[in-house]
Amino acid sequence: MNEAATHTTQAGTFQPIGALLQHYAWVHPNKTALVDVDNGQRLSFKALRQAVEQSALALKRTGLQPQEKVVLTGDNSIAKVILWLAIWRVGGVVCPLDPGFIRASLSTVVNAIKPALVLAGNTHDHDPAPGTLPNSIRIVSYWDTLDNGVVMLDAQTTISTSTHSTSTETSFPVNQAHDVACISCTSGTTGRPKIVVYDHQAMWLNGLDSIAMLQLDSNDRMLEYRSLNWYSSQILSLMPFLQTGLTLHLARRFSLRRFGQWIYTHQLTVSVGVPTIIQLLLKEPIAQHEKLLSSLRVITSSTAPLAIAHWKAFEQYYQRPLINLYGSTETGWISGNRIHDRKPGSVGRVLSSVQLSFAAQRPMPGDAPMLQPFLVNTQKIALGYLDPDGTLQPLRNQPFLMRDAAQLDTDGYLHVWGRTDDLIIRGGVKISPAEVEAIVVGHPHIQDAAVIGMPDELYGMQIVCFFVPYQHQATSTVDIVQHCRQVLPLEKIPQHLIPLSRLPRNHRGKILRSQLTSLARNLLKA
Repeated sequence: MNEAATHTTQAGTFQPIGALLQHYAWVHPNKTALVDVDNGQRLSFKALRQAVEQSALALKRTGLQPQEKVVLTGDNSIAKVILWLAIWRVGGVVCPLDPGFIRASLSTVVNAIKPALVLAGNTHDHDPAPGTLPNSIRIVSYWDTLDNGVVMLDAQTTISTSTHSTSTETSFPVNQAHDVACISCTSGTTGRPKIVVYDHQAMWLNGLDSIAMLQLDSNDRMLEYRSLNWYSSQILSLMPFLQTGLTLHLARRFSLRRFGQWIYTHQLTVSVGVPTIIQLLLKEPIAQHEKLLSSLRVITSSTAPLAIAHWKAFEQYYQRPLINLYGSTETGWISGNRIHDRKPGSVGRVLSSVQLSFAAQRPMPGDAPMLQPFLVNTQKIALGYLDPDGTLQPLRNQPFLMRDAAQLDTDGYLHVWGRTDDLIIRGGVKISPAEVEAIVVGHPHIQDAAVIGMPDELYGMQIVCFFVPYQHQATSTVDIVQHCRQVLPLEKIPQHLIPLSRLPRNHRGKILRSQLTSLARNLLKA
């Protein structure tokens, strides 16, 4: 049976990659599928299908077998997406890695994955360091720029450039929803990154939730500048691209100088975002944004907590809805705001595909948040963690314990107050760092803030707040304390306020609290 014949909807029941590409190549062959905003290259859906088929044949010639794993490195590029889809077309498992980002754990991660092949982008930043990979693993380099729509691999691995491919639809296996699709690493802020295994079902269902939250369709033109190595990028951009047939625009990294021009030139309708980027767009506002961003209907924020002060300031200046989303590497999306249903300060309503349970929650006095972890149950949970010896620790078919402190308000919106591991207990009072950070950032002269707890002989813990003032804004710690006293009870006001030029964050924008703890230990000891 022809694989595409089963494709009845663009976004619904799981469809294998071969059926999706054939459908789009038939329905709108000349429509632009992918755009590289850095070098201007673009590819139509017809050309995309052809490139994926040819690349899949090349991978098959290397001996790659279904469910074998392929490490894929390199910056965002059309070539990387083609190879990603080609791996799926052959029935393989994509393992997107940034060797530089996990360099200390690279050998452990690769030994756990046991890849049959490494496809290495031709940028030195992503090359595995000599000696970090076993000699038995074959490494094939690829060029991130296309040659007449074809991905160029190294001299030992050829791709047929014939437009009359000899392959048939039965040349490749048909992806099944429960086949392993992807292996990704967590950001590793607290130590060695976790290796998380997903099947096609998890990625597909999370993609559907992205479509619902952002109201995406085939007419959208989406910008993704975060690394596709991130699971968030995969389920917010890559999967909706495949499920709706929208046009996906790729950038290697965010550029404040070029962001407005990217949107204007390509008439982008949707852009991803993270809190750090939102802060940059506020710190150095885009001139003529009314013109440059006129096509943009929504921008997202996820990956890290978004301060309500930044949210409101962004929407007030840019006059565009900012949609805050929330999830985890293990569960995918848990909740999200919508364009016409959002509440600043919250992470939106819990998705219909997710069930939450708060164990033994008891309201705390006054307006204090309920600071308990919670359980998530959903079909989108990852298959499991990969141990260093390659054994899978299963996660699917059981509730997943989130270590974030959260509560549902009376209107049904979810509020997340940070990790329970980061909670500060001072004199018996539980204090959420995110709650204090939100108040500090609400000061008109403060750009960013991070709160940690340090030992205190009398009260158990003391509150230490690191803050980043806006440039040329003189702000005294006394002024900040007075600002906090207008909102916070006495026990939640920081005992120490320490200015920094910037907060330490990882590549994904998450605060590295361990570094702040070391800094506070040295400063408070002095």
